[in-house]
Amino acid sequence: MIAGQLVTVVFTYAVGEDGMKEGGRLRIGLPSVAWSKPEVPQYYFWSEFARGRQRMYTQYDRVNTTAKLTTGRQAVPLLESEARFYKPWSYPPRWLTEYDRYWINLTLEDDGLDPGDTITVTYGDPEQLPLTARIQLYPEERINFLVFVDPAGDGQFVEVQESGELCDVVAGPASRIDVVTPSIVRLDSRPEIRVAYTDDVKAAPEPLPHVDGLRMELEGVEARAKSIKINRATDALQVPLPQLAAAGTRGRARRVVVRDRQRDWQARSNPTLVRARGPCLFWGDLHAQSQYHGWCEEDQKGMSCHQPEECYRYARDIACLDFCAVTDTDSITKEIWQDTIDQADKMYEPGRFVTFHGSEVGDNCDGHRNLVFRGDAREPMINAVTPNERGDRLNDVKTARMHQRYADRDDVLLVPHHTKMWASWNQHAPRLERVLEIYSIWGSGEKAGTDLWEVLREMTGGAQEAWSRGYRLGVIAGSDTHTGLPGRSIPGSDRDDFLPYKAGLAGVWAAELTRESVFDALYNRHCYGTTGVRIILETFIDKHPMGSVVAWPRRTARREYRVHVWGTADLDTVTVVKNNQDVHTFTPPGDHATLTWEDKSTAEDNDYYYVRVIQRDGERAWSSPTWLEC
Repeated sequence: MIAGQLVTVVFTYAVGEDGMKEGGRLRIGLPSVAWSKPEVPQYYFWSEFARGRQRMYTQYDRVNTTAKLTTGRQAVPLLESEARFYKPWSYPPRWLTEYDRYWINLTLEDDGLDPGDTITVTYGDPEQLPLTARIQLYPEERINFLVFVDPAGDGQFVEVQESGELCDVVAGPASRIDVVTPSIVRLDSRPEIRVAYTDDVKAAPEPLPHVDGLRMELEGVEARAKSIKINRATDALQVPLPQLAAAGTRGRARRVVVRDRQRDWQARSNPTLVRARGPCLFWGDLHAQSQYHGWCEEDQKGMSCHQPEECYRYARDIACLDFCAVTDTDSITKEIWQDTIDQADKMYEPGRFVTFHGSEVGDNCDGHRNLVFRGDAREPMINAVTPNERGDRLNDVKTARMHQRYADRDDVLLVPHHTKMWASWNQHAPRLERVLEIYSIWGSGEKAGTDLWEVLREMTGGAQEAWSRGYRLGVIAGSDTHTGLPGRSIPGSDRDDFLPYKAGLAGVWAAELTRESVFDALYNRHCYGTTGVRIILETFIDKHPMGSVVAWPRRTARREYRVHVWGTADLDTVTVVKNNQDVHTFTPPGDHATLTWEDKSTAEDNDYYYVRVIQRDGERAWSSPTWLEC
């Protein structure tokens, strides 16, 4: 089965030797709620008013799932659908059997069935147009359908023979290209222009296409194009484009357009700036997850997909990221930890692609954190649960315990995420918690009441609550993907229906592409988050970049807050936020803005400023705040 495609799956159940009574039930579980919801025929009125052959069905509701009986008796099928767990989780969960699924429920009415009679349920019935039964939007090895039957209609379900047979969802053929350029290039450099071919759901295509030639040109520069050939569609192209490195030195962004003349495809790159000096801008995801996320030893399967090395290859070759960390839940407490860091080290290539040793830790009371280590040292595995001197069992990955464990370290980051859930902010370690995740597939965690917050009930005030408490936390964004595809940003493409948003990206202003340099930039909060696009964003107060703490002894002195934005589309609004209050909104023309907002009020200690950028296409960016110290 090919990820993202429309599908017809036919289930045929043969009734056993004891027959099936009226009221008997059949339940068919799709692999997960990442598959399209079964849309069964809808009937008029409540079921209490009519049943069986007396029930009337609408003709205007969309249907993708139907049922037929092969029998000489008078039984008719009633179809219903629901999303639910099959049974309460064990721990760790059995992802092959206990994951949340859509269930197709069939109940016999008016009569029963004889041995040998059949029930045929068709998910994606081709006679019901338009077709709407769609496979999950990501490849995954080892999925299954589950089928249970209650022949007597007394609530005693048993699993049907051949239920749970394993199958794979694979990537489709190449159907599109992406081109990614460095956000910052140096004069006279040879920038690496990266081109990636993907299938319809932005997965690495199967098979990999043969590429005869591409035509690459600098947008807006007439008659300057280069034809190139590559052997593999995922190879990065290190193409000399002297006009890219020589043009645009006065703040104008450049873009590259790549055309595949063989397939008549083309792609336009993100904006690129040419600068002689200063930090570079690198893009990454510190919240990737592999098959070790929620690892179940019995099933040899976790909540996400793919080996860490495969996740890193996707991040590097398809998403074209500069850095990535696979942070699987509690992986540092399990035997898989050594393999996790082995694979990270294997993929680390200073100057080209940075990986970090990392794990997800925390709890559902004080919040989840991503644990990220700065260097190459192999951190020891820790116990998940440790008894104290009184014999109490202490959870060693609870937030408070992690604060204690790493309290004297300056080479460790704990990054709070789900900042609108599971983050009471009663636990905070300033030395360890330097940035928070403001956006992911969970939506925005900036503040309540925004349009990217709405899915989950409000449990905290998000990032703004942390700032109002005086916590000096910068911001990044990430994916928190459960698909093993870090850096991919497609809405509604994860395995849970309560995660409808696109994945985010972290932009980091660092001196060079190494573990140490990227980590140090994060530690100093020289970073920001976006909804998955490479908006270039800078902010300054008195030449101090975002994330800084600026000494301001003269409280009455005016502050100039400068903002530079190069968007991936035309800008809608650029809003300056001071102490959680929107204080000024610009509406600039085009996709580039250089703006200054002057604060004439008396400065107070710990005043903070950040900017929120919204493009006309809905994409966004949030800067890290800059604080005053009076």
